Amino acid sequence: MKKNVELEKFMSDRTAELAQYEAEMEKRKIDIEMQKAKMAREIRFKAKKKFDGNAADFPVFRRRIRDNLEDGLLSDAQKIEFLPKFVSGEAYDVVARSAGCSYEDIVANLEDRYGQPATVAAACTEKLTG
Repeated sequence: MKKNVELEKFMSDRTAELAQYEAEMEKRKIDIEMQKAKMAREIRFKAKKKFDGNAADFPVFRRRIRDNLEDGLLSDAQKIEFLPKFVSGEAYDVVARSAGCSYEDIVANLEDRYGQPATVAAACTEKLTG
């Protein structure tokens, strides 16, 4: 009889601990969702100057998406969702044509097209002399 009471108390204590743990995990989940929503607002704000395909601007664009999208908090799908907010014109067309590709593949396409050192140097030279 005494063992049954002890066992019931033990089980009751573990159940209470589990409920407390589950409540804490739910709170953390809500905190993470709020943090993601805040990041989304910040990303929309930071994406005001869009990369239009001018290779001279590619290094700055690449740094901006690295800082804003590649911080480890966003999933691949979320990165793909936010990337178009950072591009316009010809660069937007490249991103749009890459539908179905991974984020890394889309960025690799942009780098191949606009981020090659010779392409960037030529565009910078043209910008300075043109």
